[in-house]
This record gives sequence, C-alpha cells and structure tokens, in this order.
Amino acid sequence: MATTKKVVKKSTVDKPSKPLTKADILKKVNDLREEAAVLKRNMHMGDVQNVRAYKYKRKEIARALTQLNNMKPQEEK
Repeated sequence: MATTKKVVKKSTVDKPSKPLTKADILKKVNDLREEAAVLKRNMHMGDVQNVRAYKYKRKEIARALTQLNNMKPQEEK
C-alpha cells in the first residue's frame, strides 16, 4: 500500500503589523489587477509556467476587496 505525502501550503497573504488604510488597500487592489491582466495575457500566449498563478492572483484581489468592504461599516459608525 503506497503512502502519499501531505502537501502543506503556505499562505501567500501578507499579514501586515499595522492595519492598512483605505488608500493602501485600493493601491494594492490596482497593483494586483495589473499583475492579473499581465498573467492572463501571458497565459494565452503560452509564456506562463504556473497556470494556477492567475487563479491565486484573483483570490488575492478578492481578499483585498473583502478587507476593504469590512472597513466601510467601521468608518460609518
């Protein structure tokens, strides 16, 4: 019976020591969107080795937008 190795994935999300401001998060989202656009373009041309990188970049964008949306209720109070 063959045993399989468990792969442990490290989180690619940076956890800053201080909370990010709204402007910082918006800048991060714009940078991530530009990187995702470049990855997608290169995937169609066949230049990307890691085809899952685009998927992970989209998830990072979603995480940043979620963080931004969670800030809004706090600012309204």
